[in-house]
Amino acid sequence: MNKKSAIARLLSDFINADSIIDAGEIDALNRLYRKYNIDEQDRKNAQTVQFSDAVTELMQMTFEQRRELIDSLKEMALSDGKCVPQEAMLLMAVDYCLGVERPVKMDAMVLSAESLGVLFDRTKVIYVESQYNDALNEEIKQNLRYIESELKVIGMDFVYMPSVSEDFRNMSDDYLRKVIAYLSPGVKEEKRESIYESLCNITTDGFCEKLLARKLGLNVMRSIEPSLLVTLGVTTMPFVNEEDGSVVQKSYNQFLCLRIGDGVMNAVNAFVDRYKEIVEVLNTSFSFSSRNRIAYFGFHRSLFDMMLYSGRKQECTLLYDVKTGVLKFRELDDVVNLSRKVKAIYLTMLQQSLLNVDRKMRLNDRALSVFREIYYDMGCDDTDDVSIDLTGALTRIRGELAKHTKVQNLDCFMPERGKNSVVTTNVDTSQVWIADGEEMLLMMDWRWGSLGKK
Repeated sequence: MNKKSAIARLLSDFINADSIIDAGEIDALNRLYRKYNIDEQDRKNAQTVQFSDAVTELMQMTFEQRRELIDSLKEMALSDGKCVPQEAMLLMAVDYCLGVERPVKMDAMVLSAESLGVLFDRTKVIYVESQYNDALNEEIKQNLRYIESELKVIGMDFVYMPSVSEDFRNMSDDYLRKVIAYLSPGVKEEKRESIYESLCNITTDGFCEKLLARKLGLNVMRSIEPSLLVTLGVTTMPFVNEEDGSVVQKSYNQFLCLRIGDGVMNAVNAFVDRYKEIVEVLNTSFSFSSRNRIAYFGFHRSLFDMMLYSGRKQECTLLYDVKTGVLKFRELDDVVNLSRKVKAIYLTMLQQSLLNVDRKMRLNDRALSVFREIYYDMGCDDTDDVSIDLTGALTRIRGELAKHTKVQNLDCFMPERGKNSVVTTNVDTSQVWIADGEEMLLMMDWRWGSLGKK
């Protein structure tokens, strides 16, 4: 991707923001094409560029170039005589990330995630954190009504997960279970009950890890500092089906993530003030819930959809069968085809990731000792002189895992190599299992779980 294709991507999103394309916008678009020397090939390449990737690419420009680009985007937004809320949100996202006219100093990034049937509209500001922050949560609780009112003025809804969870807990138990059953035909009763419990007890960190990271693939949410996650809406991109060559459109949710520095109230106030500066047409959003009325729209619907569905993919756990030697993604019954030695290396990587707080496996004596014990348990009689070709093993493991395209949370199991022979995975203890005859245990509850402990 070059800068011209990235700019063309932004211009395309701006012209489509309000679903209306008038003559003034086309004239402005052509002027900006000429200004930035954007040709037909650049425009074609822009079709396969993510909005988030385009913004990241343009962050490399000089300050003056970024300021000039912001002015060009303002020209695009105002080319039909007014800046509507949809355009304002995109402009704010680019403005925050390029750092040209930020109202306050806030770390910002634009994120993108394939929708997989879960769509976020443009009117939500979600508080996110990977670890509970006592001071900020107390500030939100004490000022929740004010925060909601401030954002409501600009047509935005503030989403605070403890409040969402309370909404579901306040509903009639029987009613909520009937709604879940209606929305998930064919889903086992056990899974429905799990959804019920999750809706009633969802926490902010759980939302970030279990839903945003695992289901939507926003891995940055696993360790996100307290932030405001602003929904920017949905964009589409063409995707070529390798099997038959057909072209389909894939939808992607776009988000602006603003790290909170000096308190939630200050961050919200700055965000609202910036919005008011650039938008002319305000809209109003409404949300409601009651004991026997579910808000199956807006964020409540997005949350439901993330729990009920995961597109055409399935969130999986990994299971190793001691008796048969088969390693597979249990929910799909997809076998991971690796040689016995490479399989032992991979299981060692997973065990070390689960054993260590930093989720890293170093190729040291402790890791080699664990590998040899696992390899011996898998049927290798003499492991004393067995060595590990880490580079070759990683290539084979990553290549095999990449074939399992129906696994929703595949990234959790994909090993990454860093400096000094360090391997990292993002698995947690609930994702790796051992079948030992009739008994099925988490790896860390089986005998391998204690290998290599200090």
